Amino acid sequence: MILHRSRHLALALAATAVAACAYPAAAQVCGPALAQCDPQQDDACLRKTYACGNYETIIQTLFLEDAAPTDDQKYFLGASFYGLFVRERSKGLECEMVKFGREQLTDYLSSQKLKFSKSGSFGTVAQMDQIYHGTQMLDALNAVTGCVESAFTRARIQSIASAEAVDVSRNVFLNPPTAAKQAFDTLLLALRGFVSRASDLETGIALRRVEIQSARNHLAAIGEIFKRIFGTVTINGATVTVDSTTLDAIAAESARKLGAVAVEEQDFKAALGGISAEDYAAIRSETVAKAEQFLKESAFHINMVGKALPTDTTRPFWQLVATLKAENPGKSAGDDLAAIRKGWRARGDQTGLCAQPQAAQRVWYCR
Repeated sequence: MILHRSRHLALALAATAVAACAYPAAAQVCGPALAQCDPQQDDACLRKTYACGNYETIIQTLFLEDAAPTDDQKYFLGASFYGLFVRERSKGLECEMVKFGREQLTDYLSSQKLKFSKSGSFGTVAQMDQIYHGTQMLDALNAVTGCVESAFTRARIQSIASAEAVDVSRNVFLNPPTAAKQAFDTLLLALRGFVSRASDLETGIALRRVEIQSARNHLAAIGEIFKRIFGTVTINGATVTVDSTTLDAIAAESARKLGAVAVEEQDFKAALGGISAEDYAAIRSETVAKAEQFLKESAFHINMVGKALPTDTTRPFWQLVATLKAENPGKSAGDDLAAIRKGWRARGDQTGLCAQPQAAQRVWYCR
């Protein structure tokens, strides 16, 4: 019992030392000046009161008030009950301090656990310090035995209710009864059907939007082409007005081109002596056919002559060829005439006379 109480005393002194370290001037404020502040409204006053060991003041101020204490006030209430438990020598009063200390500290730590589950943080360094010392004091209070109390204290009932609520919540979804499972399965199928229909609907709507946009782009392209060719169309009620400027310009350009073609056709017909383009085409085709036939026949005669002529140079054909190529007055006169014609043609090209229209018909050396 002495060792047990010594452990409690050590925890109380440690908690008081921590609070005193937070306030180095605690020795100066524990006198009459401390009575001027309100521990219920002023958190700094509450900490100073606890640091000075005025546990009764804290309990009388907070435990007997109708207003619900805050989380920090629950902590200091539980810590004050723990401090009185350490001081108390009466077993009956000691058990009362244990009971109330457990309840306040359990409430405080439960609320901090809930806050942590929501935010994922234990708060500031001072709050973490309170959680640590609150846990240590609650462990010490839970280790106290020999107190006659109901098996179901408020803290115990709250703990059982919390565990039962968590267990029931898990079982409802993990291991539900048959009726609940059937309801869940029906709900699950309904949700799956709804999600599937929603997905199909969303996909269909997206495809319709793509189709509409594609059709809109197609119509816009057609409209631009129509606008370039036929001009702007204005619809005012039942009246449709078409700007025919583009069509009129196209018609005028077509008429101009047709007129130019007609003039060129007349010039062509006059140049051919009244022969139409169709007749010229027919004559040209006939001339080409005759020329091809002549070439074929000439090739045949040339081949035949080459085969029929002997290779003997003493024959009359080769003597005639040699006579024509031999130097004689006739050949010299022909060469001189060709040179004179070549010189005059060069002069005509140099002076530009042979470049004039119909120069070949008017000037002999331009031929």
